[in-house]
Amino acid sequence: MSRLNRYAVLASTLMLPLMAQAHPGHETHATLMQGLLHPLTGWDHLFVLLSLGALAAGRGPGMAMTCGALLAAALSGGAMIGLTWPTASFVEPAILVTVFGCVLLLALRRHISRGGLAALCIAFALVHGVAHGQEAPGGDLVAYFAGFTFSGAIIYAAGVMLMQRLLWRMSPAAARGE
Repeated sequence: MSRLNRYAVLASTLMLPLMAQAHPGHETHATLMQGLLHPLTGWDHLFVLLSLGALAAGRGPGMAMTCGALLAAALSGGAMIGLTWPTASFVEPAILVTVFGCVLLLALRRHISRGGLAALCIAFALVHGVAHGQEAPGGDLVAYFAGFTFSGAIIYAAGVMLMQRLLWRMSPAAARGE
């Protein structure tokens, strides 16, 4: 296992207790600001979005853009599903699976195909979107959903940029996806 893999697994493992804790932001009236802040208040959101951004960036700029667009669409679509299916009991265990899945993906990042990564981006974002829809407080849901989708895209982009910077230090050709 490379040094980068060991650090990724170690950091992920150390953050697991934090990820399991519930985060605030579900008890108030839905606003754009609530939506923007929501992904920033949960370790599960931060970890999964940063991880997916880093994984996609490792496959080149085109894959990073593709996965980013798929992620935003899946978050929004999942939120609609969550609104119409508020009693789906699979969501919280599925979120935990997405966190552990990202730990594994980071450790095994060289062994996943582009199509597999795109499919997992969709699946993971869909699960988190369903949770957002289920937990959405009453109020301006359009603004709330727009806020968390935008904020999620920014966190994902931060993961892309962090990986690009790391790759650039290792090899400028790798940073360009060559």
